[in-house]
This record gives sequence, structure tokens and C-alpha cells, in this order.
Amino acid sequence: MKTSVNIKMEPEVRDSAKALFSELGLDMTTAINLFLRTAVKEQAIPFPIAASTSQKAEERFKSLIMADIKQSEKEIEQGKAMTLDAAFKGLESKYGVRH
Repeated sequence: MKTSVNIKMEPEVRDSAKALFSELGLDMTTAINLFLRTAVKEQAIPFPIAASTSQKAEERFKSLIMADIKQSEKEIEQGKAMTLDAAFKGLESKYGVRH
């Protein structure tokens, strides 16, 4: 008897995986079962997991940083935040702190 497992993932990951597996002649269920069976057989994740950065991870990081910078610039323009220079000037004038 088989059982069902529900997992959550981003729609774009699901769609990209479906397209890849289709090219390989697999459906999502078969691909996930293949991964799980291999992990159980090897008693390990069947591919290397490392802390090294990949090109895609680096591009995503840069994209997130740029989005944060743009958000900060908007907040400065709206008067909700101040520049680092303005913050240091305020600290210097109020507390004598120099940078």
C-alpha cells in the first residue's frame, strides 16, 4: 500500500522541476521517490551539500542587496530614515562621537 506526502515549495521551483523531470522522462512523483530511495540506500543525501557559493546564489544575494538598497533610498527620500553620514553627524553633534 502506498501513502501520500504533501510538501510545500515555491511555484517556480515546482514548475522548473516538472519541466526538467519531463525532459528526463520522469514525473514529479517518480523523481522524488528516486531521490528518497537513493538517500535511504546510501544513508546520506545523494549529492554533495556544501557551504560554497554558487553563481546563482551569488546573483540572488546581489539582487536582494540591491532591493534593500533601493528600499533604503526610498525611505531616506520619504524622511523615514537617514543616511549614514547624517547619522554620524548627529552622533558627533549630540555626543561628540567621531568616525
